[in-house]
Amino acid sequence: METTKSRRTRVGLLALRGLSLQRRLPLLICVLLLCILVVFSISSYLTVKKTYLEAGRDRLRSLSTQLSTLFGQSFQALLQTSRQSANQESIRTFLATNKDDDKFNALQDLQKLKQDTVTISSVLLNKKGQPLLNVFRDGSQEKLPEVPGLINASIPESGLIGSIYRVGDRMYYPVIIPVREGGNTIGYLQRWRRLSATQQGIQQLSLLLGADATFYIGNKDGSLWTDMIKPLTPPKGIDSQRSGVFDFDGERGRSIAASQPILHTPWLLTVEFPRATLLEAPNRFLRWLVLAGMLFTAVGSFLAWIMSRNLTKPLKDLTAASSALASGDYSAAVPVERRDEMGKLARAFNAMSGKIRKAHATLEQQVKETGQMNEQLRELTAHLQNIREEERMHIAREMHDELGQLL
Repeated sequence: METTKSRRTRVGLLALRGLSLQRRLPLLICVLLLCILVVFSISSYLTVKKTYLEAGRDRLRSLSTQLSTLFGQSFQALLQTSRQSANQESIRTFLATNKDDDKFNALQDLQKLKQDTVTISSVLLNKKGQPLLNVFRDGSQEKLPEVPGLINASIPESGLIGSIYRVGDRMYYPVIIPVREGGNTIGYLQRWRRLSATQQGIQQLSLLLGADATFYIGNKDGSLWTDMIKPLTPPKGIDSQRSGVFDFDGERGRSIAASQPILHTPWLLTVEFPRATLLEAPNRFLRWLVLAGMLFTAVGSFLAWIMSRNLTKPLKDLTAASSALASGDYSAAVPVERRDEMGKLARAFNAMSGKIRKAHATLEQQVKETGQMNEQLRELTAHLQNIREEERMHIAREMHDELGQLL
């Protein structure tokens, strides 16, 4: 039983076959142009898209590496200045003796750390981690994180920068430097610094990174993320344990990010670009291809229509002349205006038509002559018949006369 789909296909083929050659030829050329343009546009768009995405990934990788290196150098300088402060003679002496006479000199040196505007507290601790001397920033009422077990024997000689901790809407991180004397650790210098940046600074950095670029800093364990202004909910799709370039589905849709660890810290820096931003240029290119393809298809279809008309007009003339010839009009002829195959066909048709016309004229003449001969033959036959009748009557009269005489 014929299905509906096969019937529709059959009807479509019959409708296509019913079209004139003048229409089918432009339609075929238009379909071929569309197929070529679609294949070319898709392949070109995919190539451009891949190129831009690879360029975006390379740019993200470069930006994350540069920012990570920049932050790492800054924190390396911070550790170096903190070590210089921790290794001052007055501080080592106070930690070694814990006498009130040495406390004043150590306090004076700790006061110098207040010149750092983001340092909230500077604390001297003994080797057991017990605070001996604490210097707060003038007028500071900030509550600092309470992190038990922060001071331990695993702190390297070069010091360390700890994880980021949150207190309310503010963020802090510790800088811990061992104070050593004679190869032994006699205490620690602990600085609590506020992690913050101005909105203007972040905007300038974003402009340097590129439009719609977003960067985050967070602990490697994923406990806290920030945009350097406020704490953030862990960005959706960003894995705190992953580094390098990766794709993910974020709050702004499909995005590409690059993460790099920040040297001298347990932090991770991530730069994010929405794929839509990276694909703006390829999408513009695709729209341009579509518009150019539509224009090219329209022009190509118009030229195909003109070409098909030039090709099919001689065929129409030839068809009309053939129909006239078939109906008995032997004077039909095709105008010869070309020197191509259509012109040769027209000349051949005209020659054939001329021969048929000549043969028809000859045949008509022969038919006419045959009619005349038949007429003469009929007249001659009638004359002979008359002669025979007269001869028969003459013989009959003579025989009658002779018989009369004999009787």
